[in-house]
Amino acid sequence: MRAYGTIVPDDGSQISVTTKFEGWLRKLYVHSVGEPVERGQVLYEIYSPDLVMKEREYFQFLTRRKQILQSVGDVSQQENEYVMDLLRESQKEREDLLRRDLDIETIQQLEQTGTTIEVVKVRAPRSGVLTQLNVREGSFVSPAAPILTIADPSTVWIDITLGAGQSALVQPGDAVTIWGDGPVPIEAKLDFINPLQDGNRAHARVVLHRPDAGLRLGALVDVSIRASAHSARVLPSSAVVRTGHGDFVMLARGAGAFLPVEVHAGAESEDTIEIRGGIQEGAQVASNAQFLLDPAASLSDTLARREDTSRTIVSASGSMQ
Repeated sequence: MRAYGTIVPDDGSQISVTTKFEGWLRKLYVHSVGEPVERGQVLYEIYSPDLVMKEREYFQFLTRRKQILQSVGDVSQQENEYVMDLLRESQKEREDLLRRDLDIETIQQLEQTGTTIEVVKVRAPRSGVLTQLNVREGSFVSPAAPILTIADPSTVWIDITLGAGQSALVQPGDAVTIWGDGPVPIEAKLDFINPLQDGNRAHARVVLHRPDAGLRLGALVDVSIRASAHSARVLPSSAVVRTGHGDFVMLARGAGAFLPVEVHAGAESEDTIEIRGGIQEGAQVASNAQFLLDPAASLSDTLARREDTSRTIVSASGSMQ
């Protein structure tokens, strides 16, 4: 069964980078979707009045702590419960800054210099590929919306689009062959079939771990699914014309006359297509309906047909394996 798929990130491997405070982006260090990102790399610089205020509160706390420790004198800190509480509170304040996207180096700089850092650099929490970039330099950002999304490219999904009737013929575990840019096709198994329809389409999924370099996110690939054999009325694929208004065949009416008739097409293999309705079994149709509709569609096909002046007729019967 032939189909096509799109290479998409594994949903479970994506993380959204969202600011923990409101502010303005002063500078972006990443610029486009698909850009590789390394863990610890600076993603953007942000100015936030809320964060500056939090830094000043931290300075006040450090100053108060220093004064209290000096007043304690030589008394052992372990024997002074108040001092121990103060140290624990200091650790909590530090952790609060870490949760607000300040890295440990920035916090140490704050403690050593005693001055606020108005523009803070935010670094990537992991390595991967940029799959979404929702802002520009100068944008106002808040915790309500992610700034960007990073995906781990070591695991990808092949999102396979199935035509009408195809989803009922496949099941998880069916063998799948995928043709990417590489010279060798990839063999895999069908992992999931989405029970929700997308119009008259359905979607299935193949999960690939450490995919070949020829499989790039966003690319389209050809897919062949080896579904279980079943009996069906079939026609050559060339006998069916797919249009924006439906699928049609050219029904023979006798005396060289043909009539376009809409059919309900099902699964398609390498050279045959299942016919689920629209014509009766045994009906005669043109083996290449496209030729009748557009004689100039293919010069090579036209020359080949000149060798046989008689019209080729086929019957809607047979089985699909």
